[in-house]
Amino acid sequence: MLNCKLINTAPSATTQPEGFSMLNGLEGIEGLTPEQVAAVHALAGGLVDKKAELELKLRNAKTLASSEESAQEKLALLESNIESDRLLAKENYSGALTLKEQEYTASLGKLTSEAEADKSLIHKLLVDNGLSAQLAHYDVSKDLMPLIQQALSAQATIVDGQAMVGEQSLSDFMKEWAETPQGKASRVAPGNDGGNGSGGGGQSTGKKMQDMTGVERMALLRDNPSEFNRLKAEMRG
Repeated sequence: MLNCKLINTAPSATTQPEGFSMLNGLEGIEGLTPEQVAAVHALAGGLVDKKAELELKLRNAKTLASSEESAQEKLALLESNIESDRLLAKENYSGALTLKEQEYTASLGKLTSEAEADKSLIHKLLVDNGLSAQLAHYDVSKDLMPLIQQALSAQATIVDGQAMVGEQSLSDFMKEWAETPQGKASRVAPGNDGGNGSGGGGQSTGKKMQDMTGVERMALLRDNPSEFNRLKAEMRG
């Protein structure tokens, strides 16, 4: 059995590991060789190094954890900003789309109105003005001209820039119309202002010419030109 007892010797020059002050005087233990003392100190030094290593790893782990937490916060903030930007972009797109739809509707309405105005102007120039010229050419009574023009204008269309009534041009139609009982009865020419003109066998309406509406006059002229002429002459009487 190893007999160990303290002996009074001068302190060894062996360096004590930091944090292991309890090893002071280890050299004074009887029975421990310098090699054994050195081995104990080396072991203690290794523990110190291991402790320092573990502390470093702990600090690094804490730093990494802090960095990861910060990264997570930054990622969450970035995702929040992206979502906000997405919602804003969607709202802006929706607003822009609505505005464009409103502008398109307004533009379409304007174009439609302009097209209708152009169509009306073309109809007036080609049909109404053409009818006025044709009715004047065939000496239609000025009293009847507005009613006849209105009735015939409703039958006319514009085809390839030309006024048409059915399959005929306006001038060809008016040429034939002027020879119908209605056309002849509408003229101011002598022989057409009396009451016994030919054509038409309809019954009298029982009204005087001045008591008839424009529609009734047109119907009488269409159905019974001779009665129309009689009433017209009577009114002028």
